Amino acid sequence: MIYVADVTSYLDACFRTASGQRIGVDFSSPVGPAALLPTVLGMRLNGPDVHALVFGSAFAWVAFGLAAWAVARPRLKPPLAAGFSLFVAATAAAPYPLDFGNWNTLSYGLLYNRLAWAALCVAIVAVFVPRSDAAPPRGVAVGLGAISVLLWAIKPNYLLVLLPIMILDWSRAPRRGRWLAQATAGAAILFLIVSICVPFSPLGYLEIHLGMARQAPADLLAYTWNRTLRENFTPIFVLVVIVSVIFRSSLAGASRRSLILAGLAVVAATLITNLTNCQFSEIPVWAALAWCCATFSAGRDLASRCARLAAVAFALAFTWQPLASIAYGYAWKVFRHPGTPPALEVESAAWRGLPLRAIPGTPADPGGDLFSAANYARWLNDGLALLVRHPGAESILSLDWNNPFPFATGTRPPLGDEIAWHVGRNVRPLFHPDFARILTGVNYVMEPQRSLQPFSLSFKQLAFAPGLAASFVVVEESDHWRLWVRRAPALSSVPH
Repeated sequence: MIYVADVTSYLDACFRTASGQRIGVDFSSPVGPAALLPTVLGMRLNGPDVHALVFGSAFAWVAFGLAAWAVARPRLKPPLAAGFSLFVAATAAAPYPLDFGNWNTLSYGLLYNRLAWAALCVAIVAVFVPRSDAAPPRGVAVGLGAISVLLWAIKPNYLLVLLPIMILDWSRAPRRGRWLAQATAGAAILFLIVSICVPFSPLGYLEIHLGMARQAPADLLAYTWNRTLRENFTPIFVLVVIVSVIFRSSLAGASRRSLILAGLAVVAATLITNLTNCQFSEIPVWAALAWCCATFSAGRDLASRCARLAAVAFALAFTWQPLASIAYGYAWKVFRHPGTPPALEVESAAWRGLPLRAIPGTPADPGGDLFSAANYARWLNDGLALLVRHPGAESILSLDWNNPFPFATGTRPPLGDEIAWHVGRNVRPLFHPDFARILTGVNYVMEPQRSLQPFSLSFKQLAFAPGLAASFVVVEESDHWRLWVRRAPALSSVPH
């Protein structure tokens, strides 16, 4: 596994939630409660360790695979339904970040992207493709209501992509009041499930995302927009060609117009949504639209058959990468190339069983790039060894970009903390957690000598410097860390 720093932030958020802390009250997180749900369930089933990631992937695979099959079976031909279900399940469960285009880049970072896109793919097929038996759709409004809450509880901006899908389904409903009631019921059920499994404050959660939206720098938005358009030109162009050929001989005029308008709205909303995502390409929505196109094609001419095959091939191109990443995660442990640097583990019971390797082709170097997992393991192990030499930690704060120590040591996470201090995105000088509140509840502070994000380290060093100077003292420095321990309270003098 590489890019382990993202995994650390995700595990920190899941550990906090499994320990009873709430997003928006006890800690701040740009990752929503529904994105934590699979791994939190894994921690509650098997304890707070890295194996919860595997349990979480299994939960996501089963839940999204069954939902996709339930939607696809009455709408797509059996081979297409099976392919679509496999695609959705793999998209939700694969341990590599979308947009990296490399199935052997294993990381659970940006997991929220996967779950949100998988849910949107299910919604697209449920609404865009009519049932093959001509029966009235059953439970679609309930499902869309549930998906709306799921997306909101993953990251609210994904609701923009769902909006045209819901409008299309609502416009077709014979009884629109009943449709709204069913969608509301589905939303209420899903909200109740998420709230029970991952307690959070809805108002606090909204405040986090509104604060991030207000502080989004214009230059970053412009860069993201330009890159998203550039990297998605080819897949959108291919979809346009496929649609133009298939719709020439399929569907009636009014139905075709409504589908095209809704499809264009989904494409536009997807591109706009990516303004606030760390993802520029490999967007599963394009594959879902291709599955729909493959179903619509009814023509027998050569052009229609070629377009149908192109749609299936286009959709399958989005399926092999997540499947390959899942297989690679297990095959690498067994069939690792002899020349590959040996994998390391974080020396912690919570991390045991997760091999961390150097980026292929680069040596493991404790002084090298900390985003390479082997280097990160050496760096973190140095800090854990320092804590072993100074027992007594009750709650540990890290001045790095994130805080790996509560999960690794099983100690109480600091209240009020942020799971990832990404200065300029989710943390800025005018929008940040309460420094005094965080520092009040900790007795150990770990200050890295070098950091994953140097600008985040500088920001936190400046912010916490007064509190550290007033209440803490440095007890030891290692190669990579400096340990501050809270001073014992002074004994008040009692007159005789």
